[in-house]
Amino acid sequence: MFASALELEADCLAFTNAVSYVPHGVDWAHFRTAVEADLPRPADLPTDGHPIVGFIGLIDHWIDLPLLQALARRIAPAHLVMVGQTRVDVSALAAEPNVHMLGRKSFADLPAYCRAFDVALVPFLVNDLTRAVNPIKLREYLSAGLPVVSTPLPEILPFADRPGTTIHEDHDQFIEAVRLELRAGRAIEQRRALSDAMREESWEGRLAAMLSVLKATQSPEAA
Repeated sequence: MFASALELEADCLAFTNAVSYVPHGVDWAHFRTAVEADLPRPADLPTDGHPIVGFIGLIDHWIDLPLLQALARRIAPAHLVMVGQTRVDVSALAAEPNVHMLGRKSFADLPAYCRAFDVALVPFLVNDLTRAVNPIKLREYLSAGLPVVSTPLPEILPFADRPGTTIHEDHDQFIEAVRLELRAGRAIEQRRALSDAMREESWEGRLAAMLSVLKATQSPEAA
């Protein structure tokens, strides 16, 4: 049995010792195109030249909407772009003049959005549900060369010491981290370095790890 989060592994260990922790991987080659290919800028993005803070993913009850609204107000005139299907009331957030709710996009188009972003977000509430979540978007953002500001989900904490990831639970500290990234900016060489560091996190690498576990647990009769 494989578990994609340590919280899930702990739950499974209550029933069996045959559990291995293998976190999510990433389609590294796909998101790498954000720093390699000359991707066209999506037509629905702002064009006034101000920086863009971006989120890609399902917008549901686990997203900290008050945090995002406060962020939007304090980064203006920079933009907050939300890419993804919405399942909750976002009217208060959407009313902010620098917030752009773009809806769901095809997987093929996501690197082009990442290329246009300056900072990416993982703005999850931390609760019983999200403690067992291992957000693929963190690895996708980093593979696209984007610096990330996140709330302290357990599965993201191991990235705290890696370049490009800043973690804060306090709203003011989270927002200030985003503002610092916007002021600093990242040259294309720096973004490629963030992407390079994620190559080992590919799905191919995860498959190799799983096959290694299965081989090690194979009985002599099955070998």
